[in-house]
Amino acid sequence: MIKSTILLLAMLGTPAPATMSSETNAVTPVNELLQTAQDAIVAGDDATARAALAAARQQMKMPDPRVTFNEAISAYRMGDYAGARDLFAVAAEDARVQGNQDLASAAAYNLGNAAHREAMQALETPPADNQVQDMSGAIESLKDARSQLGEAMNHYRSAIGRDADDADARANAELTW
Repeated sequence: MIKSTILLLAMLGTPAPATMSSETNAVTPVNELLQTAQDAIVAGDDATARAALAAARQQMKMPDPRVTFNEAISAYRMGDYAGARDLFAVAAEDARVQGNQDLASAAAYNLGNAAHREAMQALETPPADNQVQDMSGAIESLKDARSQLGEAMNHYRSAIGRDADDADARANAELTW
């Protein structure tokens, strides 16, 4: 199960910078983008949430790991596990630097989930009808999956290191093992 957090519009204490929208030439402040993202998350519209969060994140002078984390959640839910993995890594590092160990732990846990799903997805995807996979290709796929699962295991260990009582991270580490 993926650990998630909900955006809080109060997370930005100062007025947000504004940019010009290429479609309407209208000013879109960060707070408005965050509201759009929050509404989209509640509605289950991950594509809209992800786009709004990415736009808000690009406008921020100081990175907010909560915004990156929520963007990663949207990417994960959309099945973009590689994108989610990259975003969770950024969120984990930014949260660690800012001293938010709970968020850093949740991001590390979800980083493991994304790496695990990416490995499983690669193994579950059948070759195309017109593509014949030879034995060496199959072996390479297994090696790649093993490497990705090792990466997932390291992320679960990181989450457990930050929170020794994280039963979900322990269970997922055992499953990955």
